Amino acid sequence: GGGEVLVPAGDYSTGAIALRSNTILRIDAGASLLGTPDLADYPLTQVRWEGRWIKGYIGLVSAMDAENIGILGSGKIVGNTAIVGRVDRVTQLRHPALLEFINCRNIRVEGVFTSQNDMWSIHPTYCENITFKNVTVHSGADGIDVDSCKQVVIDGCDFATADDCISLKSGRGAEGDAIHRPTEDVRISNCKFADLHWACIGIGSETSGGIRNVHVEHCTCT
Repeated sequence: GGGEVLVPAGDYSTGAIALRSNTILRIDAGASLLGTPDLADYPLTQVRWEGRWIKGYIGLVSAMDAENIGILGSGKIVGNTAIVGRVDRVTQLRHPALLEFINCRNIRVEGVFTSQNDMWSIHPTYCENITFKNVTVHSGADGIDVDSCKQVVIDGCDFATADDCISLKSGRGAEGDAIHRPTEDVRISNCKFADLHWACIGIGSETSGGIRNVHVEHCTCT
């Protein structure tokens, strides 16, 4: 039936954590969830990767087909630097994101500090009514990849990334066109962007389902 799970101060090594409906994961000040280096600790499922659905490892903290969920607090969620690259070179399986939400509604991510290595950091796909507020996003790749989602708010977040800080996506090529799920009704405000190589806010790549109704205001880009 749901409830709140509190992670108190301390460092915790963990494999993938799945959120179910009506559940809040609250990470206290001084607490760190640290992803393990073993890919066997991240279940395989169908994930969207560069606009197409493929087999891959689910995110360190994830939710699928859930509603009324949240990740709150001032603690940390940290990916393991031993997982190198975005795709396994041998198996071609996509590596785990840090936070991943697939086909979910009513999501809040507030206050937490996130740090990811080479893979996308935060990846909502097919989600509706999702808010990221006062989140710190440090990533060796993308920060937040909004993928065929609607009613998205990104407010007061602080980004330091090596690839796009925010990327808005909706599928690639014939597959993305046939599915035809746009990213729409996105408001980005009061954010700080520091990107090493690419875009602070990218429209794409992967936009075959369409991108519409995006509003950006009061942001700083460096």
